[in-house]
Amino acid sequence: MLSVDCAALPHDVLDIELPADGHLLFFTEIEYPPESSVVLHIPAGARTTEHAATYEFNGEVMQIKVYEPRTLYPVPGLTLDSDWQGGPQTRAFLDGDGDEDALDSFEAAILDAAFGGHRPGVCVQIGGFSDPWDMAPDQGDLVLFAQMAGQAIDYNVFTMNLIVGTLEDIAAAEYVDLRYEQQC
Repeated sequence: MLSVDCAALPHDVLDIELPADGHLLFFTEIEYPPESSVVLHIPAGARTTEHAATYEFNGEVMQIKVYEPRTLYPVPGLTLDSDWQGGPQTRAFLDGDGDEDALDSFEAAILDAAFGGHRPGVCVQIGGFSDPWDMAPDQGDLVLFAQMAGQAIDYNVFTMNLIVGTLEDIAAAEYVDLRYEQQC
């Protein structure tokens, strides 16, 4: 579904440690709950071979959906923890007759300033805090590895794919223990 050129990433602004070069390859379903998903790191200069987009399942040849390639460019930006409005300073502000609309305006102003205008709507995000449609999966020891809106890949797919793991597993490139969640 996605190939990320690690050398093109702005590593100085990432909150997760990724390889300095090579490609991260993301394999997952964006139209149905991902039953089998994987992230692979292919080191720079490694020989690769393209294979047919088919596989065999119970003796039947199955076709994998291949999407039209689209180039995405890295844009550093700011993300906020989904629980920031429940924090002690925010609660103190609201309990002291603070205005909830002022908080929404403050959040919009900070994010707009971080993106030099409106932040992108449908995108692929590496690291940061998730912007989920349902419950945020980056809780406790889990941090966001990647978030992919289905429409970033196919304009007719309305899903949100979130991949999370521990900082230690991500830094060690132990992608086998990543967790995949899809929200519709």
